[in-house]
Amino acid sequence: MDERAAETIFKAENVKKKYRRLQLSSGQWKTNYALDGINMEIRRGDIYGLVGGNGAGKTTLMRILAGLAAPTEGTIELFGESDPKKLHIQRRRINGIIETPALNPALTAWENLEVCRLQQGLADDGRVEEALSLAGLAPRDIEGVKVRNFSLGMKQRLGIAKALLGRPELLFFDEPLNGLDPEGIWDFGALIGRLKESGVTVLISSHLLRELSLLATCYGFVCKGKMTGQITARKLEEKGGDLEAYYLSQVQKSSGGMD
Repeated sequence: MDERAAETIFKAENVKKKYRRLQLSSGQWKTNYALDGINMEIRRGDIYGLVGGNGAGKTTLMRILAGLAAPTEGTIELFGESDPKKLHIQRRRINGIIETPALNPALTAWENLEVCRLQQGLADDGRVEEALSLAGLAPRDIEGVKVRNFSLGMKQRLGIAKALLGRPELLFFDEPLNGLDPEGIWDFGALIGRLKESGVTVLISSHLLRELSLLATCYGFVCKGKMTGQITARKLEEKGGDLEAYYLSQVQKSSGGMD
């Protein structure tokens, strides 16, 4: 069977995001593109690594996926739905973390998730405990402890647990490895393994290529708002397996498709 034959969960077609900025030196408005014709697909079961440097457009793309921004041009599709008026329904099936997760430092981990569960109107069916367990937060480590006393890695895991409350089919993480120590990176990798085993599809943006290469099953390469190429981990391995070298070769391209 074709390794890319699974259901398409997310698709972007010629997605552009345009901003206008006033140049103080000339007093004129200049048009800039955070995204300039992005085409990509995420299939069910993927651990999709979105690779690119700072300012490449990764966060803008995730904001569009999450509904926090709208494309200037192009279309996106979630679970087969592309009607902009209906995408909010499909977004109930996704969740993730962009930048820093919103946590109340005066509450415990369990209290943070319980407040979130009540706000979202989710069933009281053990999902708080389930999310904490899946995120790797054991009761012995967090019981009675306020979030203000958590380490960076524990706060990140709690943010992930919060994203897991709705039992999403697609999770997205924007630069989740930044600032983590080796133990935190190992813990995040273990979490991704548990998510994969439970059938969750994951999108991870990062410029830390060595760490990302241990997690992802496929990659998309973004440079200056353009998708310069996509490749599965299997195909990359056939080409020598050097993610950094392959990325550097891709930044020279203006567009590309799944290799």
